[in-house]
Parts: sequence; C-alpha cells; structure tokens
Amino acid sequence: MFFMNNLTHTLTLPPSSFGPHIRRDLTQILTSTLEGTCSGPNGYIIAILNPTRIDISKGLIQPGTGLAVFECKYQALVFKPFKGEVVDGVVSTVSMMGFFADVGPLSVFVSKHLIPSEMHFEAAGVGGGGGRYESGDLGVIEKGAKVRMKIVGLRVENTQIFAIGTIKEDYLGALSQDLNQRNFAKSQQGHLSFVGSSLIIMSSINVFRWSALVLGLGYGYVHNNTLHELAEQKAAERAFHHKEELIQKAKEEFKKKAGAAKDTRTCIPEN
Repeated sequence: MFFMNNLTHTLTLPPSSFGPHIRRDLTQILTSTLEGTCSGPNGYIIAILNPTRIDISKGLIQPGTGLAVFECKYQALVFKPFKGEVVDGVVSTVSMMGFFADVGPLSVFVSKHLIPSEMHFEAAGVGGGGGRYESGDLGVIEKGAKVRMKIVGLRVENTQIFAIGTIKEDYLGALSQDLNQRNFAKSQQGHLSFVGSSLIIMSSINVFRWSALVLGLGYGYVHNNTLHELAEQKAAERAFHHKEELIQKAKEEFKKKAGAAKDTRTCIPEN
C-alpha cells in the first residue's frame, strides 16, 4: 500500500525568481505542487522525503520564453493500491446500486452484487440522503460507517485511480464495535475449544502414562516378590537335600562300624 519511490519531476522558474534562494524556491514549489496529487502508475504522493536532499539539475533557458527548466530527482512516500489488497475505509455515499468508501485519497466502489445477500438496502426517509445496508449478524453500512473491503479491480489514469471492491468474503464488511466484539467472542470460543480439547488429550496421555507407571511398578513388585520366594524355596530345597545327604552318610558310617565290630568278634579265639 505505502512505498518509498525515487521519482523525477520537471519544474520551470520565471526570471523573476532567479537569485541566491533559487534552490529554496524550487523545493517549495515541488512540495506544494506534488504532495497530495496522483502520479498515475506511481500512485498518490503522500509526502516528499528529505527536501534538503533533492537533486536539482542546472537550469536550462527555454528559447523564446526566458523560463529556466530544472529537473528534480526526489524520494517520496506514495500510496499505491493493488488488486487483492484488503483496505479499511469510511463510507461516503450509499445507494441501492452499492456504496462508495474513501480510503485516504482513493475512492472505492462496492456494487450491490459484491455485497452479501443477507444485507438488505433500506432507503432513507425524506431529506435523509441515501440509505443503508443492514443485517443483524453483519452490522450496518451507512454514511460515515467504517468498512473493510478487498480490492478486486483498478483503473489507473494520469491524475486519478478508480477501484472496485467487495465485502462478499470472510472477515469483510462493517467494522462496528458490536460486530468486532462478536467476532472476538467467536474467536475466543474457538480458541477455548481448541485449548479444552488439547487439555483433554494431554490429560488422557498423562492418565495413560500414570497407569503404565503404576502397572510397571506393580509388575516389578510382584516380579521381585516372586523371585524372592523362588530363591527362598531353592535355598530350603538345598538345605533339605544337604540334610538328607548327611543322614545318608551317617547311616553308611554306622553300617561300616557295625560290620567292623562283627568281624572283630569273629576273630577272637575260643578257650
């Protein structure tokens, strides 16, 4: 929308202005002549930047007139609309064919065919001057109302730019305070719904994690207890087998001793 362009303009100065302040006079003439005008394809010149740095060429005398011609190179802040741009404006005229809205120096016309069908035109009474487009959900468009439009067509001339706009898309139309509050409430509601869904999902994930942790701890506790019981059972079995081995060894030693004693009694001579 706003750009800084390097432009060139030609000025003529009468001989009466020749003197030590010729540069100051040229700067004043350039500023007063160009600011607020349309420079065709360059757009509307809003302001000339850095007036003290304007590049002014040497003057050339026009034959037969005595005027001096100067070429001035300057940098300007320009307003240049383009197709597809969304702009805010103030309604200046309303009729059954549509309405005009001013976007700074640019006038944008919105046809009734580019206005939502939900908005109905209501003619003003005698002496009312114009009318208005009204809808319960979309607000009111009347003289002095603020509207948001999208530029769909442009016609550029040397001294003026004509634009065609539409409000038949989302988030376009009247910019009343109540409408903004409703749109903000809807956006907040959608945001809260999204946040609520996210919290539910996160809560479910956390519950799943805690459940898995509890199950893991329970499994580990049961597993550890089972291992401990198995270790105790194996230790008892080893002790039992060791006891059995000791009893078996004692029985064998007893048998050996009993056999040796019997052999000794057999070898004693009889008197």
